[in-house]
Amino acid sequence: MPRFAMADQRTLLITGATGFLGSHLALAFLGCGYRLKILARSRGAGSELRLKRILDAIQPTPLLSDLLSGQLELVQGDVAARHLGLSARTVLRLAAEVTDVVHCAAMVSFDPTKAGELQAVNVEGTRNVLEFARMMKSVVLHYVSTAFVVGRRTGLIRESDLDRPAEFNNTYEESKFLAEVEVRKAAAEGLPTVIYRPGILVGDSQTGQTQSFFGFYTFLRALVLVANQARRLLRQGSTDPLVKWLDTEQKRIYVPLRAVGSETKTLNVVPVDYVVQVALAIFQRTESLGQTFHIVHHRPPTLGQLRDWICSTLGMKGGRFVSRAEFQKSPMNRWERLFHLGSKEYAAYLQGEEPIFSTENTTRVIQAKRIPIPPPIDEHFIRLLTMYCLKSRWGKRLFHEPIPVPVGETAR
Repeated sequence: MPRFAMADQRTLLITGATGFLGSHLALAFLGCGYRLKILARSRGAGSELRLKRILDAIQPTPLLSDLLSGQLELVQGDVAARHLGLSARTVLRLAAEVTDVVHCAAMVSFDPTKAGELQAVNVEGTRNVLEFARMMKSVVLHYVSTAFVVGRRTGLIRESDLDRPAEFNNTYEESKFLAEVEVRKAAAEGLPTVIYRPGILVGDSQTGQTQSFFGFYTFLRALVLVANQARRLLRQGSTDPLVKWLDTEQKRIYVPLRAVGSETKTLNVVPVDYVVQVALAIFQRTESLGQTFHIVHHRPPTLGQLRDWICSTLGMKGGRFVSRAEFQKSPMNRWERLFHLGSKEYAAYLQGEEPIFSTENTTRVIQAKRIPIPPPIDEHFIRLLTMYCLKSRWGKRLFHEPIPVPVGETAR
């Protein structure tokens, strides 16, 4: 079994370094002194500028100096192609240099019509990465999975568990399950592997900063959409009988908004900076080989709490989760239809019961490295996330510090 060398003796080939978690991991690896080979679909100034723009969104990065110093190299390739689309000469060169393959690349979509693309990128792409790793002289494969490979299973889920659930919430979960099955097969055949299973990734714990507005943010954006339109109608003097001002200063509004879901269901959201900190600690320990790690929050919030905290920031009241039978008694109003259309791809995560993720392996790493527990998912943190989305205009505007915003003036 290979032993992990010091940072200056390890060279990493990373896929998906332009993605949300992949870009954060790439920066963390660079900061630790590892040499990076980043797999990119194109090579040259255009690819370098795109990577720099993505990394700069997290923190200003001296990418050019890293490229010139040799600490970082862009390698033209594609996980969807056999041998990652690399020439035989490039494969031979990398075989002599690469000590670790970090496979972060994945397509993230809950759209059922994207099943074919999800299969090609997430499943076939993982097979291609595994085939490539087997061609290396001595390499460890680090695979970024998701805690939700368990689909709609409930109860305690151990890190070693990989039983096919009776049902998945979407084709994305299924594709990640099938990809992890391939990684487990390769491990059984002798390929050294480490599997990372993060929860629902959200922005930075200190600033709320994010480069991805998918998943949980679909729910958040739908609430913002309702608050925006309701407040706009009221300010225009609308006589809509469903909505009203709750104060004379016209900051808080009431919107009757039902959604199918459970007040008490949890959502295991976890800040990206905490996931990176734990993943890096796992990466650096030889004892991690052959293990799977849940990187989740020990106290996930309920949907009722998340709704209250988001709506408090938006200056809106009236939202509640109900059973599907409620809408058979009383059809959706215009605001409920608006919310439903905006959040339908995330609707499955508002219903049922979330699993309880065991963290025995991860806890050992956290204790050994003395990593503090993640900051609480509370009203302050959700306010940070919401403010960042609104003030960055959902990623169209770049800034690195949170901007305080008065309640009721955020929904624009």
